[in-house]
Amino acid sequence: MLSSSKSAPDANKQPRLTRQNLGDWAETHLGPGVLRFVGAALLLAAVGLWITPGRLPESDIALMKLGASIFFAGLGFVFLQAGQGASTDEFHIDEAQREIRHILRGPDGIARLQARYRFNELSDLRIDDGVLLARDRAGRVVLNRPIGDLDVAATIQIASRNGLIRRA
Repeated sequence: MLSSSKSAPDANKQPRLTRQNLGDWAETHLGPGVLRFVGAALLLAAVGLWITPGRLPESDIALMKLGASIFFAGLGFVFLQAGQGASTDEFHIDEAQREIRHILRGPDGIARLQARYRFNELSDLRIDDGVLLARDRAGRVVLNRPIGDLDVAATIQIASRNGLIRRA
Protein backbone atom coordinates (compact mmCIF):
# COMPACT_ATOMS: atom_id res chain seq x y z
CA MET A 1 0.00 0.00 0.00
CA LEU A 2 1.54 3.29 -1.08
CA SER A 3 -0.84 5.78 0.47
CA SER A 4 -0.31 7.16 3.93
CA SER A 5 -2.93 6.81 6.63
CA LYS A 6 -1.93 10.05 8.35
CA SER A 7 -4.66 12.63 8.58
CA ALA A 8 -4.32 15.94 6.78
CA PRO A 9 -2.90 18.75 8.92
CA ASP A 10 -5.15 21.53 10.13
CA ALA A 11 -5.31 24.26 7.46
CA ASN A 12 -5.04 27.05 10.08
CA LYS A 13 -2.07 25.54 11.90
CA GLN A 14 1.45 26.27 10.62
CA PRO A 15 3.73 23.19 10.52
CA ARG A 16 6.46 23.31 13.13
CA LEU A 17 10.01 23.59 11.80
CA THR A 18 12.07 20.67 13.12
CA ARG A 19 15.43 19.12 12.30
CA GLN A 20 13.67 16.43 10.24
CA ASN A 21 11.78 18.83 7.98
CA LEU A 22 14.39 21.63 7.84
CA GLY A 23 15.81 20.29 4.57
CA ASP A 24 12.38 20.14 2.91
CA TRP A 25 11.53 23.65 4.09
CA ALA A 26 14.87 25.04 2.94
CA GLU A 27 14.66 23.34 -0.46
CA THR A 28 11.19 24.74 -1.01
CA HIS A 29 11.78 28.26 0.28
CA LEU A 30 15.44 29.05 -0.17
CA GLY A 31 17.11 26.92 -2.76
CA PRO A 32 20.50 25.25 -2.58
CA GLY A 33 22.45 28.23 -3.91
CA VAL A 34 21.29 30.54 -1.16
CA LEU A 35 22.00 27.92 1.49
CA ARG A 36 25.54 27.40 0.24
CA PHE A 37 26.11 31.17 0.10
CA VAL A 38 24.90 31.66 3.68
CA GLY A 39 27.03 28.71 4.82
CA ALA A 40 30.15 30.14 3.20
CA ALA A 41 29.44 33.59 4.70
CA LEU A 42 29.10 32.10 8.18
CA LEU A 43 32.37 30.19 7.79
CA LEU A 44 34.12 33.38 6.70
CA ALA A 45 32.60 35.23 9.67
CA ALA A 46 33.96 32.56 12.02
CA VAL A 47 37.46 33.17 10.67
CA GLY A 48 36.96 36.93 10.37
CA LEU A 49 36.34 37.34 14.09
CA TRP A 50 40.02 36.63 14.67
CA ILE A 51 41.32 39.02 12.01
CA THR A 52 41.19 42.28 13.92
CA PRO A 53 43.95 44.82 14.15
CA GLY A 54 45.33 45.87 17.49
CA ARG A 55 46.59 44.18 20.58
CA LEU A 56 45.84 40.65 21.66
CA PRO A 57 42.37 40.23 23.17
CA GLU A 58 41.98 39.64 26.86
CA SER A 59 40.91 36.24 28.10
CA ASP A 60 37.20 37.05 28.48
CA ILE A 61 37.03 38.59 24.98
CA ALA A 62 38.98 35.66 23.53
CA LEU A 63 36.52 33.21 25.13
CA MET A 64 33.57 35.07 23.62
CA LYS A 65 35.28 35.12 20.21
CA LEU A 66 35.97 31.40 20.48
CA GLY A 67 32.32 30.67 21.32
CA ALA A 68 31.03 32.84 18.48
CA SER A 69 33.51 31.28 16.04
CA ILE A 70 32.46 27.76 16.96
CA PHE A 71 28.78 28.72 16.64
CA PHE A 72 29.26 30.41 13.24
CA ALA A 73 31.42 27.56 11.92
CA GLY A 74 28.92 24.91 13.05
CA LEU A 75 25.98 26.79 11.57
CA GLY A 76 27.95 27.40 8.38
CA PHE A 77 28.61 23.69 7.93
CA VAL A 78 24.91 22.94 8.55
CA PHE A 79 23.90 25.40 5.82
CA LEU A 80 26.51 24.04 3.42
CA GLN A 81 25.27 20.49 4.01
CA ALA A 82 21.62 21.49 3.59
CA GLY A 83 22.50 23.11 0.26
CA GLN A 84 23.97 19.89 -1.12
CA GLY A 85 20.62 18.25 -1.85
CA ALA A 86 19.78 14.60 -1.41
CA SER A 87 20.50 11.46 -3.38
CA THR A 88 17.50 9.69 -4.88
CA ASP A 89 16.95 6.05 -5.70
CA GLU A 90 15.81 5.04 -9.17
CA PHE A 91 14.77 1.61 -10.37
CA HIS A 92 15.04 0.91 -14.09
CA ILE A 93 13.16 -2.11 -15.41
CA ASP A 94 14.74 -3.33 -18.63
CA GLU A 95 12.52 -5.85 -20.40
CA ALA A 96 15.08 -6.50 -23.16
CA GLN A 97 17.86 -7.39 -20.71
CA ARG A 98 15.29 -8.88 -18.31
CA GLU A 99 16.69 -7.09 -15.27
CA ILE A 100 16.03 -4.39 -12.70
CA ARG A 101 18.78 -1.83 -12.17
CA HIS A 102 19.05 0.07 -8.90
CA ILE A 103 20.46 3.54 -9.66
CA LEU A 104 21.45 6.17 -7.11
CA ARG A 105 21.30 9.69 -8.54
CA GLY A 106 23.46 12.02 -6.47
CA PRO A 107 22.95 15.71 -5.82
CA ASP A 108 25.35 16.35 -8.71
CA GLY A 109 22.86 14.70 -11.10
CA ILE A 110 25.13 11.78 -11.95
CA ALA A 111 23.46 8.35 -11.97
CA ARG A 112 25.51 5.61 -10.31
CA LEU A 113 24.65 1.93 -10.70
CA GLN A 114 24.19 0.29 -7.30
CA ALA A 115 23.11 -3.21 -8.34
CA ARG A 116 21.53 -5.33 -11.09
CA TYR A 117 18.89 -7.94 -10.41
CA ARG A 118 18.09 -10.38 -13.20
CA PHE A 119 14.47 -11.48 -13.41
CA ASN A 120 15.39 -15.18 -13.39
CA GLU A 121 17.39 -14.70 -10.15
CA LEU A 122 14.43 -13.20 -8.29
CA SER A 123 11.77 -15.40 -6.78
CA ASP A 124 9.68 -12.67 -5.17
CA LEU A 125 9.25 -8.98 -5.83
CA ARG A 126 6.66 -6.94 -4.01
CA ILE A 127 5.80 -3.51 -2.71
CA ASP A 128 4.59 -3.36 0.87
CA ASP A 129 3.74 0.02 2.43
CA GLY A 130 5.95 1.89 -0.04
CA VAL A 131 8.95 -0.44 0.37
CA LEU A 132 10.28 -2.41 -2.60
CA LEU A 133 11.26 -5.87 -1.38
CA ALA A 134 13.00 -8.45 -3.58
CA ARG A 135 14.14 -11.95 -2.63
CA ASP A 136 16.45 -14.27 -4.52
CA ARG A 137 15.76 -17.99 -5.12
CA ALA A 138 17.29 -18.90 -1.75
CA GLY A 139 14.81 -16.61 0.00
CA ARG A 140 17.40 -13.98 1.00
CA VAL A 141 16.35 -10.34 0.82
CA VAL A 142 18.49 -8.71 -1.89
CA LEU A 143 16.62 -5.42 -2.17
CA ASN A 144 14.79 -3.55 0.55
CA ARG A 145 14.37 0.14 -0.37
CA PRO A 146 11.60 2.68 0.18
CA ILE A 147 10.06 4.04 -2.99
CA GLY A 148 8.11 7.24 -3.20
CA ASP A 149 7.34 7.16 -6.91
CA LEU A 150 4.00 5.66 -7.88
CA ASP A 151 5.29 5.06 -11.43
CA VAL A 152 7.85 2.57 -10.08
CA ALA A 153 5.15 0.70 -8.20
CA ALA A 154 2.85 0.57 -11.23
CA THR A 155 5.69 -0.56 -13.53
CA ILE A 156 6.72 -3.36 -11.19
CA GLN A 157 3.13 -4.54 -10.90
CA ILE A 158 2.74 -4.55 -14.70
CA ALA A 159 6.03 -6.44 -15.13
CA SER A 160 4.87 -9.01 -12.59
CA ARG A 161 1.48 -9.35 -14.28
CA ASN A 162 3.15 -9.88 -17.67
CA GLY A 163 5.25 -12.74 -16.28
CA LEU A 164 8.57 -10.91 -16.47
CA ILE A 165 8.99 -11.33 -12.72
CA ARG A 166 7.89 -14.53 -11.07
CA ARG A 167 6.38 -14.62 -7.61
CA ALA A 168 7.13 -17.25 -5.02
